[in-house]
Amino acid sequence: DRPREPGRHGTPILFPFPNRIRDGTFTFADRTYQLPANNGPNAIHGFAIQAPWDVVEHRATDAGATITGRYT
Repeated sequence: DRPREPGRHGTPILFPFPNRIRDGTFTFADRTYQLPANNGPNAIHGFAIQAPWDVVEHRATDAGATITGRYT
């Protein structure tokens, strides 16, 4: 059963970045990136929860469980 608001249960998803990025723009290695504004003029963490994902691999052992996903 899927929760109606999956981001409100368990660990919050801050991917792909924590906090806010002013005006949704940043520069890294001489390249400028523009992110979607979703908090006024700023980009804020957590937009990935509404984006499509593919499960690449999942494993479970007595020691724990892992899942590897791909953001599409």
